[in-house]
Amino acid sequence: MDTPRALRLLLGLSAVACAPADSSNVAGRRVAAPGEMPSPSGAPDMLPAPLWPTCPSAALLQVGLHPEASDRLRCAGVPSDAITQTLGNAAASAGYHARDGVVNGRDYCAAVDLHSRGLSTEQIRALLARLGVHGFAAWYREPGSDGWPADEAAHIHAVFVGVPMKPELQSQVRDFLSGKNGLADRGAYAFWTPAPEVLDRVRALFQRITPP
Repeated sequence: MDTPRALRLLLGLSAVACAPADSSNVAGRRVAAPGEMPSPSGAPDMLPAPLWPTCPSAALLQVGLHPEASDRLRCAGVPSDAITQTLGNAAASAGYHARDGVVNGRDYCAAVDLHSRGLSTEQIRALLARLGVHGFAAWYREPGSDGWPADEAAHIHAVFVGVPMKPELQSQVRDFLSGKNGLADRGAYAFWTPAPEVLDRVRALFQRITPP
């Protein structure tokens, strides 16, 4: 949902190239060895059990999500009707919701936007923490704070880090791991600070898919 005027914040003054990332290793899952938890479908390695909580597979919450991202959103407590954007090419999205790859014959995007209506500040922070536990780099876009314009809509922007993604989303994940806002100014993010174990989990998942 990163919106019309947010183009300048997300990208500066230039357009973004939206070439899909290589997703050749997304479609299948390796069977985990005893004591291992399955990693995201796109990840070549397993994560140790303490780093990757179990999450039952189920039908997609929405078209445009990677199946693993859909399952992890559900396990983080996100209902389908909270999702406002997955895959899309609207100009307002500045390319951040363009296709990242194909899995099971369907296009997916690693980025997802969620509405925050009816949630208190503490509830939003708790949701960001749950998203982090399940492998998402996530920010609350609060109008007038952390580089987000006062006249833009409030929402949560999240990136599932366990699947191949475009360079623009890779940059956002690196910002998350560095305490930045994931916008073009790469400013500090003050609304919420992930716990060290959340950062460790997101970093471990990200490094199994994305070269340093």
